[in-house]
Amino acid sequence: GYQRRVHGKRIFLNLNLEMMEEDSSILTTDRIEELQGKQSTLRYGIFILVGVQSLAAYFARDNPQALQKPLIDHFELNATQYSELYTFFSLPNIIIPFFIGMLIDKWGVPFLNLSITIVLAAGQLICAFSISFESFALLLVGRTFLGIGIENISILQQYIISKHFGNFNVALFTGLNLMCCRLGNILNSAIVPRIFTLTDSLYLGFFIPAIGLVATIVVSIVLNTFEVKSEKIKAQIERGNLLSNGETEVGDRKTNSKSVSFGDLKEFNIILWLCIIIGALFYMLYFGFTNIGSNFLQEYYLIEYKTANDFLSIIYYIAAVGVPTFGLFVDKIGNRDMFFTVGTLSGLVAFFQFLALEQTTYSSAIILPLVLVALYYCSISSNIWSAIPMCADKRLQGTALGMFSILKNIGQALFPLLLGKVKDMSSINGYHGVLICFQIGFGCLLALVMLLRHFVAKENHHLGRGNE
Repeated sequence: GYQRRVHGKRIFLNLNLEMMEEDSSILTTDRIEELQGKQSTLRYGIFILVGVQSLAAYFARDNPQALQKPLIDHFELNATQYSELYTFFSLPNIIIPFFIGMLIDKWGVPFLNLSITIVLAAGQLICAFSISFESFALLLVGRTFLGIGIENISILQQYIISKHFGNFNVALFTGLNLMCCRLGNILNSAIVPRIFTLTDSLYLGFFIPAIGLVATIVVSIVLNTFEVKSEKIKAQIERGNLLSNGETEVGDRKTNSKSVSFGDLKEFNIILWLCIIIGALFYMLYFGFTNIGSNFLQEYYLIEYKTANDFLSIIYYIAAVGVPTFGLFVDKIGNRDMFFTVGTLSGLVAFFQFLALEQTTYSSAIILPLVLVALYYCSISSNIWSAIPMCADKRLQGTALGMFSILKNIGQALFPLLLGKVKDMSSINGYHGVLICFQIGFGCLLALVMLLRHFVAKENHHLGRGNE
């Protein structure tokens, strides 16, 4: 009888041990390390898929820039009408990104990711069909849908990167993602003009990027699967840590989260607002130039169509390598406000050089201002997407990125129209007035950066401190 009781107790203990190992809420140290390894693998898989999405999206984004001259000739557009392709791209995003930011904060990634990817693919397909139907109005509709998709998926991607990589590595991985964006630009500038030259087909120039965006719907589904698995593993680890500390349920913890509303904007501090405004002005000036860069080089310096696109690609090639490199330095060094200053001064000098170069002639001297534009982009873009979440309360990060996108798109909607009007109103040296507009913009940007540095120094904010 005694042996039977002992044997029974052993069976009972063995069963309990097996149940403890299978129960995800009771984790050994080895099991936690195993789960953390899986989570790390999923994290890098998610990032790779985000990069693929970015490459496909930015391959499509600047189709009008790569096809600017043929597009203008095909639809008989003036500079203002051409600018509408970027104005319609940005207009809906003056409002929509704010709500996307709220939805990220409240609902998470998967549903939004798939929905936005479908909108992206539909927008580029509409652009391609507009060429077949000879309809500029339909092209504007397609650009509108494409703009909604690209701008909002950028917010979503930065949220994903910030969530998975934290503040220490966020600038590096933001830079790597922006590298994928610039690779998309490179493919657009390198491939699309040559396709048009070989086939004389605008339709193919728009349809080939659409194929890539349709393929990213599958990428989005896989990314969502990884994201859900990562969240489940994270919940298991948190539950195990809670139980090891003597708590019984994850739900026992109090949380300070609340629904996001427009009233949350009152919680933004002055440094966060300055970062948002600087970022918006930065993108307004950068895309304001790249949108017209090919035609500017052709008309102002009399450069041939394909050669002009090759020159413009200098910016994208440098940015593809420079952005992740700068991101790595930002993560290691800190002093983010210093990088803002370096970038702004580079852009200001670049546009002084464009004005100083003799018109109607070009040489290797044109390369230098283009390199400085690339330096401007690398210094700030590798920085701004990580600086904004760093300056915002974690609960408000999605909302802060949404507000950033709203202001960014106000600039990107209105600035191209201003540049188009200035060029159309100038019968001679139209781009001379355009360059003056850029110089004024860079002057404003420099003033804002100096104001940011003042407040960062005054408050000893971590945005201006070096990393230990």
